[in-house]
Amino acid sequence: MNKRNKSIIKLLIIMLAITVFGHYAQILKDRAVMETWLSKQSVLIQQSNNIRQKETELNQLKDENTKLKKQVALPIQDRVIAEIKAVFGVKAPIALAVASCENSPYNKVYNPLGQNHANKNKSFDAGVFQINSIHIKRFGEAFINDWHENIRVAYQLFTEQGTNPWYSSEKCWKDKVASL
Repeated sequence: MNKRNKSIIKLLIIMLAITVFGHYAQILKDRAVMETWLSKQSVLIQQSNNIRQKETELNQLKDENTKLKKQVALPIQDRVIAEIKAVFGVKAPIALAVASCENSPYNKVYNPLGQNHANKNKSFDAGVFQINSIHIKRFGEAFINDWHENIRVAYQLFTEQGTNPWYSSEKCWKDKVASL
């Protein structure tokens, strides 16, 4: 083989190497672009899933808010009765009779903030269930002005002692409970 042919072969090999290298470089570049695109797609999918999750949470909050608005729209008496039923469950009829007698035995009024300061020992009774102030040490003061808390404390006392904490109004509620 002569020198010229050798040079042509070398030139062809170099051109082939450049072409192969160029194609390989393009493949690497395309692969990097594809990986970047896939990475961005993955981020977009994750963001989309996060948005769907937030939309679900928002809808749940809207539903909760709607329920709360309906509850707030109820007159206070109905809200108190609903709360007593929710907290006391199957024992609610007894609790409603006791609360009615503790508040206003003949009008079935559930005064959520009513207080009686007529106790001989200088204690007072407060709220829907007229819970005595001696229970402040155990339950704190919230039950005095928060009728939700008053109902919860009444339930706790009822669970532990039955109707004993309300013995002074027993003549009133006993007949109501007997007729249930």
